[in-house]
Amino acid sequence: MISDLSSFVELFAAVYITMAVNNDFCSNFWTPQYYKEMESLLNQYNFPWSSSMSEKLNDTIKKNYNKVQKKARLKGTILLALCVFVLILMGFENETNCHDKSFYSPILYCILFTFIVIVLSKYILRSWRWVLGIIIIDGLILSIAQLYTNCYINNNLAINFMYDYKKYLLIFIIIYPIFHQMYIYWMFSSIYKGYLKHRVCIEFQKYTSSMEGIKNKQKEKVDKIYLDQWTDSMFSSAGGDITNTDFNNILFQQLLKSATPTHIDLLKSWIKFKIKQLYAKKIETNQIDSHDIFITNQESPLSQYKSPKLDLSKEYQDYCNWKKLPQNKRKGLKGYCIEKNIEIKDMNAWIRIYYKKEPSSTQSN
Repeated sequence: MISDLSSFVELFAAVYITMAVNNDFCSNFWTPQYYKEMESLLNQYNFPWSSSMSEKLNDTIKKNYNKVQKKARLKGTILLALCVFVLILMGFENETNCHDKSFYSPILYCILFTFIVIVLSKYILRSWRWVLGIIIIDGLILSIAQLYTNCYINNNLAINFMYDYKKYLLIFIIIYPIFHQMYIYWMFSSIYKGYLKHRVCIEFQKYTSSMEGIKNKQKEKVDKIYLDQWTDSMFSSAGGDITNTDFNNILFQQLLKSATPTHIDLLKSWIKFKIKQLYAKKIETNQIDSHDIFITNQESPLSQYKSPKLDLSKEYQDYCNWKKLPQNKRKGLKGYCIEKNIEIKDMNAWIRIYYKKEPSSTQSN
């Protein structure tokens, strides 16, 4: 019985109320105000255009944000209506009709229709009139499927499949829009910021480099899109005079395109960024490993004295006994090495490795 999921449906009905209503708290919770990122970025760069162009760019981006926000409210309203329909059906469910496919067929068709609407929401959900029409269609589906109980409508492959997995389908269609909206929030709250900073920086560099190349007649510095406009202006303008208006319009269009990316553009940029990040990390790791190998292969000045082949422990012990003799009290390690024909540098290096601190008596010359 799907009435077992009544608490689940009620919970998400309350969630979809927050998505459907239009107030600042709920709207900002489901859709980040990403248009503010563009405003702060434009202030960081000295774009040589009029204030009207800047305002027009910000207004265009804000309109796109309003569309994204409105789309979330439209989807929330449709899912809220579906939850209401499901709760009404649960109220009539009992031990007798819970095994009858025809009892569930109306809501199963509504679930199927709602799923198609959500998947194609980009093309279908355009205004509140469309939402009202979809809710009315849902109501008609419930009525028609309920009236025709013994026909092909209630006994076909689609209904049989949905009936067997009705609980799973109900859970999926209710939670899918939530996860999709969370995906959109992640896109425009996290990825969009990095994407926008990267794109605006690139467009600004293209513009400044191209303007410098045009001014100094250096073709190699001019980006292709500005070079085409430069060529057109040279032929179309009288006397060969070129103004910056056309170039500023190109910059405006490029920034507008960068500021209004699709979900696919953002996802592709994020994947490329992660791949580059992993590749750079791999190169850095290889460089560190190569450096460690190089350092390891380099022979340390003291490494030869760590080898058991050069053992001066007996000589050092003999030196300690030699130092105790009265006639040798004023003599140091250097005197002992000269007397015993031992390299002083070998003895010093060996003592530095195996004795952290040489006895004070050995420090004198």
